[in-house]
Formats: sequence, structure tokens, C-alpha cells
Amino acid sequence: MRTATGVVRMMTSMVGTAEADEPALQLESREARLRASHSYGLVLALVLGSLVFTGLVPDGAWVQSVLVLLLASLLIVALRSTGVARLRSYPIATLLAFAAVVAVSPLFTGGRTLDGALALIDAALVGTAIAVIVLGAIDQGEVNRQSLRAAICIYLLVGMFFVFIYGTVAALGSGSFFAHGTDGTTAQRFYFSFVTLATLGYGDYTAAGFRLALMHKDLRLAVDAARAARASLPGAERVAELFAGAKGRGLADQDYAAVAAYLASMAPLMPPD
Repeated sequence: MRTATGVVRMMTSMVGTAEADEPALQLESREARLRASHSYGLVLALVLGSLVFTGLVPDGAWVQSVLVLLLASLLIVALRSTGVARLRSYPIATLLAFAAVVAVSPLFTGGRTLDGALALIDAALVGTAIAVIVLGAIDQGEVNRQSLRAAICIYLLVGMFFVFIYGTVAALGSGSFFAHGTDGTTAQRFYFSFVTLATLGYGDYTAAGFRLALMHKDLRLAVDAARAARASLPGAERVAELFAGAKGRGLADQDYAAVAAYLASMAPLMPPD
């Protein structure tokens, strides 16, 4: 509770009070955005801090509170850096008030519905930050150090976005999120999101309901795109053949472990070494 209150006070001192003569919910014009600093050093620092906090801190009510405030702070700094909104403006004052109310709620109530709602709010904050940073990078119109920092922020925030989308599905869905029968912790969903984002497969986890048929479809799209670009993906083509064989054995509705069952069924047909 004290941690959340301290962050609220810090954000309040940073933002201040909205100017009385500014129209409600007014954002800055393109001309004003072009005059902005477009400095993403602090934005990147907040992104990295949010990543570390999300990936390492165990789940808990106070963690949900601090995370909302961290992500709101990140969005506020992104709005300011890109020139989309001034610090002393109604958009940021409204965002600050909303984040403070949301951050306090886990300290007084709980439940899966609240967990899902908070995860969805976190996803919305991150998604908005991505859109704001993309807009700022486009406004710059050139590749430089700050636009590269913006690109890094966007990439990392996409991974964060899916962490919270997965959290929403886990909390509000009727079944288990992972195929092994659990929803997992935030840290596990964090790991799953970034391993998937890095195109390293699905690591030690597989989302429940991600059927072999869907994997085969995605893999075929990748192989077809490579062929269209006159590139060769022999490994992917071989895996696609395995997926197709497993589908032919009636395993299309299972997860990727069905490939092991398909290979086991083929073992008697394989010549000995």
C-alpha cells in the first residue's frame, strides 16, 4: 500500500495540475509534435524497468498496483517525449487519475475477474504507448539514435502487450491457458511471450487450444512466403511435412506433442540403423 501511494505521489509531483484554460482531453497538433524533443532514453529506461519488474517479481496485489502505475508513467513519458500531450494537460491528468484509482483497487478486492480486468488495462496502456511511440518515430522522418531507441521500445512493448493479453485470457477464460493444465504465473507468461516473439518456438510451454492444424497453417504460410522470395527453408519444409502427416493420422486437434505420437507410430516402418 505504501509503495503504491509513494508512486502516486511521485507521479502527481511530476505531472502537476492541468492548466485551467486548456480544453478537456485536447491533444497536441502535428506542428507541436514536430517541435517535441523525441528523446526516448527515459522511455526506454521505463520499458526496461517494467520488463524486469514484470518478469521477476512474484504475483501479488501490490504488484498489480505498482505495475499499473509503472505502465501509466511509461505512457505519460511517451506522450510527453513525442509531443502528443503536454505534462500539464487534461489528457495526462485524466490518465494519472485513472491509473491511481485502478492501482488502489487490488488492495481492497480481488478475484479472477479483477485480475483479468487489470491485465486488460495493462495491455491497453502498453498498446497505447506503442501507438504513441510509433507516431513519434514517424514524425521524425529519419533514422537516428532516438528513432532506433524508439524501435527497441516498440519491440519490447509488443512482447509486454502479449504478456497482458495472455493474462487476460488466463484470468477470464474457462479453461487453462497452458496445454499442461495451468494458467501459469505472470513470469511464465512473460517467458512464453518473449520466447515466441523471438521466434524461438514455444519454449517449455504451449498455449492450450493452439492446435496442430493452426501450427501447420502458419508454417505453410512461412514456407510459401520464402518460396515467393526465392529463398529455401528446408528445415521448415520438413517440419511442415511432419505436421501434414500427423494431421493425416487424425491428430490435427492436438498440440505439437502429436508429432511425437506420429513419429512413434512410424517407428515400425523405419528401417533399422
